[in-house]
Amino acid sequence: MRNLRIDHRLLLIANGRLSCGWFSLNAGLDRHGKTGAVAAIASVLLVMLSGCAGLPRPVAVTQIKPADIIVTAEESASLLFSEIGTELTIEIARWHNAADAAVSLTFDDGTLDQYLFAAPALEEHGMRATFFLIPGLMDGGIWNDSGTERLLFGWDAARSLHRRGHEIGAHTMTHGDLSRADRERVFWELSESQQQLQARIPGARVSTFAWPYWRSSHEARTVAAEIFAASRAGAASAARFREHGLPEARPIDRSAVNALALLPTHDPASWTAVADDLTSVGGWGVLSLHGVTDGVLADHAVGWQPLSLHQLRTVLSFLNDERYWVAPFGEVMDYIVRRDATTLTILSPPSAGGENAGRASARFVVSRSPEIQVRPGGSVTVVISNHGTACAAVVLADEQPLAVRCREGQALFDIPDGVAVIDLFLPYR
Repeated sequence: MRNLRIDHRLLLIANGRLSCGWFSLNAGLDRHGKTGAVAAIASVLLVMLSGCAGLPRPVAVTQIKPADIIVTAEESASLLFSEIGTELTIEIARWHNAADAAVSLTFDDGTLDQYLFAAPALEEHGMRATFFLIPGLMDGGIWNDSGTERLLFGWDAARSLHRRGHEIGAHTMTHGDLSRADRERVFWELSESQQQLQARIPGARVSTFAWPYWRSSHEARTVAAEIFAASRAGAASAARFREHGLPEARPIDRSAVNALALLPTHDPASWTAVADDLTSVGGWGVLSLHGVTDGVLADHAVGWQPLSLHQLRTVLSFLNDERYWVAPFGEVMDYIVRRDATTLTILSPPSAGGENAGRASARFVVSRSPEIQVRPGGSVTVVISNHGTACAAVVLADEQPLAVRCREGQALFDIPDGVAVIDLFLPYR
């Protein structure tokens, strides 16, 4: 009989208060030859304290089921396998691939320069963006932007962007200012633009929206929340962007997600400072862009306040860093929803016999809130950390091997939609 002690230390955030707790599992491991079975009996005590400093270990235990131990977006578990000298911290990553911050590049209006210059530059850097289009103007190909005629790209180009992995979002039918519009007008502009984009671009799921001129009203945002998973607002300067609040783990208002405009007159230091702040708070930086010029294309084919192609490439090169997860606006919102709806419930360890002999193990049941609506085919990232052995982890998803990435002593893996059970195995030292 091998006695295995597992201590679970949980960090929880509830109603804005930070609390900590210890779970203590005492499990008897009974081995019978090479195909020995594992039996586990758990005793668990949860102690909740305000703050984490000097948290004592419990001196008594109350028996409950091991299935009551969970990992969520707000609760990480630290597991101490004392006999094999290994401690693991298991958490659901705030962002895909455990990046320090998420970044979404968004382009408004669908001017021709975006198709000719922005999309290829993004793809050169392995990035995808969101293009917010005005379907009511696309058949004509020309938009009268307050007296300035701008050439828009057409439906074939929009379908091409979608096939290449970029997101198509809605930007109303007419590019009108909806901050003073009545509910009926707002509903038509939003719902009709969504329906037309989805009808004309096969396979597109248009779940995001951008407010023209970055402006909206409370009533308009209420309508947007009924139609779209998220809607983007914006600010023309870093100072105003900070006033509106830096999006952190989740947006303050999903119907007016704060965004920073990148304009050609901006000092690069202003937005790189915002990017640094994002990594420190684990935030989501949404960038709002319009035109991109190579200095040759005619002005009427270029969007408002265009960046030079060199300026755009400088931004993309800066973001091409593992600290940032760069993904379309709707994809990041989907990750937030999926992440917050995911629970890993720690069960008794699976069998350590046969091919699993000599490995510590843990089993997690994966569950998600059934009412969430996200794009199919997504995943959430799980991070396993310790002092040197996490990268030796073997992970099975519904008994099938799951790819594990090693980064600075951490093991990372993505749990795809539909997976029910995760088995984690770690070799004895």
